[in-house]
Amino acid sequence: MTEARCGPIHGVRVEDVVDQLDMQDEATQVYLDRNTHTFVTILDPFVYGEDVTEDQPDPEDLDPERFAPLPSTFDIHEWAILRDFCAGVEAPDLRPRLLRAVHGRGAFRVTKDLLFEHGLLDAWYAARDRALDGIARDWLDSLGLGSDLDETTAR
Repeated sequence: MTEARCGPIHGVRVEDVVDQLDMQDEATQVYLDRNTHTFVTILDPFVYGEDVTEDQPDPEDLDPERFAPLPSTFDIHEWAILRDFCAGVEAPDLRPRLLRAVHGRGAFRVTKDLLFEHGLLDAWYAARDRALDGIARDWLDSLGLGSDLDETTAR
């Protein structure tokens, strides 16, 4: 992850939120327990199976005043983050190729292959980490957990 992320905001570590965002997929939803500052992961029983998910709480039973859902993969729009990264690539001969790749079939695989080929894959992951960091901070702030954020640790 990036060095832009640091310490806790009101007891919730930004790094921990980013890690949770990074691990989510379409078949999971993660909630922050506002009382304990721990995470509860709910797996989709249609994907993971009833035997795997039988011990987890029912999301409808979670008190919304206590449990806050993290932004889902649908809220994060990783494709838009990748597209914006590609649009910002300074190499004028590579940028159009990346923008075509990111809009084509198999966009993530093809674009990441091009980034790897041109030594930009680490830069992409750093940009993605910064974007997730910003999403995590905005989300924490929306919950009222980010108001004491020290400006020296901000994005």
